[in-house]
Amino acid sequence: KTYRTSLWRKALRKEVAQNPDQANAYLLAVALNGLARNIAGDVMGKFFEKLTEQKSSSTLLGCLTAIHALDDQKRQQLTIGLTVAAIDGVEVSNLRELCRHHKLDLRPHWNLQNAQDFLEMLTKSEMKVLADEMGIRKALGDQFAKLFNKPKPEVVAGLLAVKDFDYTGKVPKVLHY
Repeated sequence: KTYRTSLWRKALRKEVAQNPDQANAYLLAVALNGLARNIAGDVMGKFFEKLTEQKSSSTLLGCLTAIHALDDQKRQQLTIGLTVAAIDGVEVSNLRELCRHHKLDLRPHWNLQNAQDFLEMLTKSEMKVLADEMGIRKALGDQFAKLFNKPKPEVVAGLLAVKDFDYTGKVPKVLHY
């Protein structure tokens, strides 16, 4: 569960950060729903420091002064940062709602070949189910049974390197929101 919610957060953050209007709408909806408390001050402080190359203040007056000194573009980037921080902080049920509303497509954000850590969390039985779902068993043909007779690390390596298999756009159901 932690793996997939991390994937959802990362993918949604990436997409929302590319669209200022959408980020603003999501931020307003999060605040309207009373979820602004999920925006962590330390996360915003890190955004501020990265954006401005100056330390954020620990006082409200210091923060007001610093924000007023920023140009409009940097303020807009901080607003996007607020939305990203909210996505990081919301509970999983609210994250799932955001993903559904956004119609988040995980295909551009996940590829089995870059997810060895995901495979290592699975049992060999679960890997077989995954291989069936993604079409890897069919691609391996007779080699499938031989692969699964090997130790788990070799199975993982074998699943990540199926010759002539296109991994693009294949996301297992277990990772969907």
